[in-house]
Amino acid sequence: MNRSTRIQSSLLILFMLLAVACSGGGGSDPSMQEIQKNKQVVIGTHAVDMPFSFGKGSGVQGFDVDIGNEIGKDVGYEVRWANIPFDQLFPTLEKREIQMVISSVSITDERKSKFAFSNSYFTSGQIIATRRELEKIKGLDDLSGKKIGVQTSSTADQFVSNNSKLASCTKTGYATIDDALIALNNREIDAVIGDEPIVSCSIFKSFPNLRTVGSKLNSEEYGIVLNKDDKALMAIVNKTLDRLKTSGKYKQIRDQWFAETEKGLADMKKKEDELARLAITPKTLIFNWVKDPGFTFKMSRLDGFTIMLKNNLSGQVAESTPIETSGNSGRCQIKVIPGTYSFSMKGYPLKSTVEVPLVDAMTMNSTINLGAQTTISPLK
Repeated sequence: MNRSTRIQSSLLILFMLLAVACSGGGGSDPSMQEIQKNKQVVIGTHAVDMPFSFGKGSGVQGFDVDIGNEIGKDVGYEVRWANIPFDQLFPTLEKREIQMVISSVSITDERKSKFAFSNSYFTSGQIIATRRELEKIKGLDDLSGKKIGVQTSSTADQFVSNNSKLASCTKTGYATIDDALIALNNREIDAVIGDEPIVSCSIFKSFPNLRTVGSKLNSEEYGIVLNKDDKALMAIVNKTLDRLKTSGKYKQIRDQWFAETEKGLADMKKKEDELARLAITPKTLIFNWVKDPGFTFKMSRLDGFTIMLKNNLSGQVAESTPIETSGNSGRCQIKVIPGTYSFSMKGYPLKSTVEVPLVDAMTMNSTINLGAQTTISPLK
């Protein structure tokens, strides 16, 4: 190797060492200098979005928190978490009161114009939530003219404002997704649009009267947010994300925070699908007529008459087979789907309510006791 080649090699090695120092925590950007000065990494989050970040005593916990703590290990300092309202996270980062934001933040072009984002660490998207009783709301097209709740300053907020299908809707902003879901549960609004994993987890944990409908409205990627000139710190953040995914630690953390909710939601969906199937599956109802011995009434007078069941929800009417009697007993049958029905009969002043339950049985029986006070027993 000649002298010129040795000089070029030495310069190349020196350049590589300088590059490693700059990207590996050498204090070359403002945030790294601040971290080294205070011997801690300050991360901002809005700790209200289970399972990403939420309160634990005087501290925080969750998926985002575990990711952030792993970053702290690679930076070489402990993490101090700052709980900050979502709409204040970006101004606080811009003022350098914190070094980064990890708070289930979706990567958008608008945000990228002012801040730097790490590689994606989670795939999300918007979903519609509504009350179970509002069966007609099944998707975006059913929200016309409705009252919709969103988290203020979120991508859901922008989605509702920019979607032409929702132009006739009334939008209300809330500090958190949970606040919006509470308003929905209290019948103050008709629907909530928000990040699917957060909305689904909140409903699973706290709002059994609510449900999500349809599939995700879009796809969004979560990223960790830094100031644009913090390139050395960003290099460490991305290396940590790569390490977690390559080592399997990312999956371990994800399973810890999402497995219970995802299983619970899957079980709930399976149950809902089964109930939906039962709700449209007709059942054969057999009505057995029995006359009290002391009741002076000829059972044969019922021969050929029918009973009518009117669905209280749809208004549809079903008619039974003609009643056939023998001695002091009789029988007829009718086929209807589960629901609440008004019972009436041609030729006999008998009116009542019949409840057809959501059960697996395809055939159910009821006894009509004719007497001074005629009664209809529950179906079983």
